[in-house]
Amino acid sequence: MTAEEANQRYVALRQQRDAGQMPDAQYRQMVAQLVITGADGAGWQLDADTGQWLAWKPPQAGPAGTQAAQANRWWSILLMMVSPGQVLARGLGKISWPFALGVSGAAFALFFFETGLDRLRVNSLSTGGCALLALVGALYGTAGIAGIGLVAWALSKFIGGDQPPGWVIRAIALSYSSGLVYGAVGLIFNLVFKWNTSVAFGVTGVLWALGPMMAVFRQISKGKIAGSVALATICGALVLLGWGALATGSAGR
Repeated sequence: MTAEEANQRYVALRQQRDAGQMPDAQYRQMVAQLVITGADGAGWQLDADTGQWLAWKPPQAGPAGTQAAQANRWWSILLMMVSPGQVLARGLGKISWPFALGVSGAAFALFFFETGLDRLRVNSLSTGGCALLALVGALYGTAGIAGIGLVAWALSKFIGGDQPPGWVIRAIALSYSSGLVYGAVGLIFNLVFKWNTSVAFGVTGVLWALGPMMAVFRQISKGKIAGSVALATICGALVLLGWGALATGSAGR
């Protein structure tokens, strides 16, 4: 196999993966087979995320390989907060649907639970209502964010978006990494210091997600900043409206 043939095969495989026609694990397995030997006898392989040629390394198997993959996924949570471009540049290939939606689901479960605790202190919600709100938040952070991701994908077509819906949904869900971090810290302050944290920490985490979402829209629109700001604002507003309707109303009284 020549380098040109390997590159052509890589492009075809990536298109199938991004279109949802091939599972990511199968895609990576097949890309790993695109290995060539250079004139000096050294092996070279294509990176599944960037398409760049790298020195060939035997695949890492067993517990060490599994632990390394898990560490990379968890590291992506913090990286998406401070440098989303690095995560997006890798094509989100290592981020699965369950993991991405698990991040947003956990973020909103914490956000809604803190809202319930705040309401409990002013006697506008029962104790059981707090647990119910956490469940509602988990559902909103998964199914709700997936729906908003579909809206984002549809709207992205107006600014030249070329990514498949699955990629956009995973990217939007992972944008709420900030919500997960702020939610976890806010819950500590809520329980230990009895602070009302749903706005100070919860809303702040959700608003922080606008930055990564703008990076998502900039990438899929090839740098159209004005359109990216508009779409990120629309999606952020939809999220906050959903929180206001579901978590700050009369549910759980």
